[in-house]
Amino acid sequence: PTTLRELGIRNFLELTIDDNGEIPAETNTSRVDSLSIINVTSLSGMYRETTQLDIQVNLPRNAAIGETYSVNSRDTTDSLGINHDVISTYRKTETPLQWARTVTAVDAPMGGILQASGANIGKPYNDVIIQFDANGRLLNYNGVPAEIAPPTVSIDWQTAGKSFLSPDFGTVGASDAIRLMDDQALTVQNDHNGRSFSIVEGIFIGPEGGVYSICRNCDKYRTHEIAVANFKASNMLEPQSGNTFMETDESGNPVLGKANEAGAARIIAGKLEGDFVDADNQLETIKVLHQEIDKLRQALVILEGNI
Repeated sequence: PTTLRELGIRNFLELTIDDNGEIPAETNTSRVDSLSIINVTSLSGMYRETTQLDIQVNLPRNAAIGETYSVNSRDTTDSLGINHDVISTYRKTETPLQWARTVTAVDAPMGGILQASGANIGKPYNDVIIQFDANGRLLNYNGVPAEIAPPTVSIDWQTAGKSFLSPDFGTVGASDAIRLMDDQALTVQNDHNGRSFSIVEGIFIGPEGGVYSICRNCDKYRTHEIAVANFKASNMLEPQSGNTFMETDESGNPVLGKANEAGAARIIAGKLEGDFVDADNQLETIKVLHQEIDKLRQALVILEGNI
């Protein structure tokens, strides 16, 4: 996993922010001990439970009775972030222009996959009828003319709570929906809206001080808030080495807050992530400099003794 040193925010401090993105009223913004060190080493990408299956297939118009075609919705994510293979199998029935769909999953107990909507709610998700018109376009489900949406899939997992998956096969009568055409089955689309766990692969800091984690499987999400200090007389701060300063009696005590608010400085994105002070490296450099100074002093003593 990516280390704090690699992420470049090892020595930054954060303010505790509530669920509304605000500093809690009880936080003493005049005390540095109100801050905590930012730690991103234990972060992972947040998972999101799958609730929708986007599947579009073209089924062969001239298929033989009993011919099947399967689509595997891989990495379907349950309520605990566990991934499963959910398989939709389409079977040609004896009725012209009609197929049947069955949903299976290895991790689901027997009888644990049911229809959660439609005319056959509560019944097993086996051989759900899909009817097409003479042009091969989607007509209805379960043999019910008014049922124009596929039944929701309810899966009672052995290791997590129930999943309710709404299949999206396209709009009835539309050319981009599931349909009959040609002589070969084809998967046009196979996707879902779930998301599994993932490691953090990058970090960036926004101008308002928000620290955003970028994961392999998801967009950025906000995890921390960098604190920014303001002073009554910032021009009276005492310069230290590098780009650091120390408060003085004239500057006043620091007032901590969120960046770019209430007169606090704005953060230039892209600078803090890479341009940070590495204390260990700086200490090592100072040691080397002291050794060189000692050598120069010894050389001066020898030189003075020879004059």
